[in-house]
Amino acid sequence: MPDFNSSHASLLQKYIAHKQNLGYKFNYTCTFLQFDRLLCDYNYLHIELSSDICRIWEERRPNEAESSRYFRIGLIHNYALYLTKLGYKTHLPERHFKYKTTFIPYIFSRQEIKDFFIIVTN
Repeated sequence: MPDFNSSHASLLQKYIAHKQNLGYKFNYTCTFLQFDRLLCDYNYLHIELSSDICRIWEERRPNEAESSRYFRIGLIHNYALYLTKLGYKTHLPERHFKYKTTFIPYIFSRQEIKDFFIIVTN
């Protein structure tokens, strides 16, 4: 279990354990460590998440893809939902935006595929 240091340390550990007990592999502890670090950096001592701390978390990071941002916010959004189920009145990070992917697929022609296999097998 990761070593959390913020006021949410025990709750973050319980949330991860809860998700794992439900059968999820839940390999996102890096994001929760980043969130924990944010709470420590801002000396955030409350259990309820304020709209201010959520806004800081929602800010786009330099060189961050919109899909990564959307996923990162979604993880903490679900954590905030967990907190509300425990009885805490907490703000939910916004998930209303939709990201637009910049991915453009490339479809190889038959000749390109043949050329590829000729090069690979030689």
